[in-house]
Amino acid sequence: MLLAQSFDKEWLPQVQAFTSYKHSFSRSIYDSQEDWQMDVHGNGFHEVVPGIDFWYGMSSIKAGLTQTLIVPLKKKIDLADEQVTLTPGIGHKTSLTGGYNYPGKWQILAGLEKETRRNIRLGNVELKDSDKIVHSVTSTMTYAVAMRQTLGVNYKRTAAFFSNKNTTRADSYTLSYLRAF
Repeated sequence: MLLAQSFDKEWLPQVQAFTSYKHSFSRSIYDSQEDWQMDVHGNGFHEVVPGIDFWYGMSSIKAGLTQTLIVPLKKKIDLADEQVTLTPGIGHKTSLTGGYNYPGKWQILAGLEKETRRNIRLGNVELKDSDKIVHSVTSTMTYAVAMRQTLGVNYKRTAAFFSNKNTTRADSYTLSYLRAF
């Protein structure tokens, strides 16, 4: 955490830097082994994602802004009996979140996201129009069912608004249960 919030300066945001790593367990469209690509379940790349998060959460009204850089790692793929390096484009994601918290009981948040990715490179050739733009909307509601136990529901729609490119519209629902130790 770079800057913690305090009750005497509630107008100052909590600021935290973070880094995450996504290990690829799935195949991409570039290394699918089935004719109809039924084995494709993701982008197929390992990714390192550093970012910074600003969160105003000391009052009942919540607001946040997150900026992340998406750095996919290149990999070798088999193409026409030859190994070729596939280098995905670097990405950037902006997330804007706001909501309301009823202290000790429930919280509702809504968010907007924009993710962009640059063109993919296959060997030394940039694949034109392989860049990506995705605008998403999310909503989350959590409810404290008991001391240190929270039940939550989340909805996300990708390609929800504005102009999107090289993505699909999808709706996802998540039900969660959190227990703090």
